[in-house]
Amino acid sequence: LSFVYATIFTNKWFISLICGSYVIYVFGSVIILIRKIDTGLQLSSLVPDDTSTFKYLKMYEEYFSEYSSPLEVVLVGELDYFDRHFQLRIMRAAALLEDTSYTLKASFWLPAFLDFVRHQTNKELSAANSGTVMKKLARFLRHPGYSVDDGLMIKSSRLHIPLRNITRYNSTAEKRYSIQMLIYHVSFDLAEQDDLVPRVTVFNAVLAGFASTGATLLLIPSIQNCFLMLWATFSINCGVVALLVLCGTRLDIVSTIVIFLSIGYSVDFSSHILAHFQHFKRVSKDPLGKLIF
Repeated sequence: LSFVYATIFTNKWFISLICGSYVIYVFGSVIILIRKIDTGLQLSSLVPDDTSTFKYLKMYEEYFSEYSSPLEVVLVGELDYFDRHFQLRIMRAAALLEDTSYTLKASFWLPAFLDFVRHQTNKELSAANSGTVMKKLARFLRHPGYSVDDGLMIKSSRLHIPLRNITRYNSTAEKRYSIQMLIYHVSFDLAEQDDLVPRVTVFNAVLAGFASTGATLLLIPSIQNCFLMLWATFSINCGVVALLVLCGTRLDIVSTIVIFLSIGYSVDFSSHILAHFQHFKRVSKDPLGKLIF
């Protein structure tokens, strides 16, 4: 039976069919990856399908996926929000965090309060009139459009920034404007890893390619085999990722594990095929037939 299979697989028409199918497979995979690949973690994929949390997250992702989850930036400590210089620093720090390629417009109470005061008194809020500011703040918080707070001292504050992704802009803002800012979100750890996924995936794919090339050079010193090994690793994983994309899978920290496993298996499979082919090339006039047999 193996001999029959070897005869069929070495037939020139069958080889032509295989080569044609392979070319279509590679080009199709590349086109799919160029035109359609979604990145970013879907929180709904981390919870059971029959839970209310899953239903909520699916609805949120369907209707509000453009805005993603809001990121909280907590301002720690008793800060003098009524000092004009501090106001400028915090506003510039917030501006650095918002409207980037990863974030949208920040939602922060201080700009709204300053606009409220300007409309009420037509004056800028400064440290000189901070004695009456608390009264204005209390009046501001009693406004129907804002939440009520009967506290007399602002001990902490926060602003919400709708995320497209997560970046290191926060540390840049801290250093530039000397304001301690604490980023927080319930999915922060996942979002932080999610930002690294594309770079980590590409880096590990390149690393696997170099590892396979080095192993081939050491064990089977042949430039041709190095090229074949790299091409096999690329084409196999290109098809795997394209299939994941067609199935609606996003490039995130979960699917990346599948891709890494695929890279490992493809390197292992390709190296075995090449090693056996080189062996039969020395001992047989029909190495391909012997390999299949």
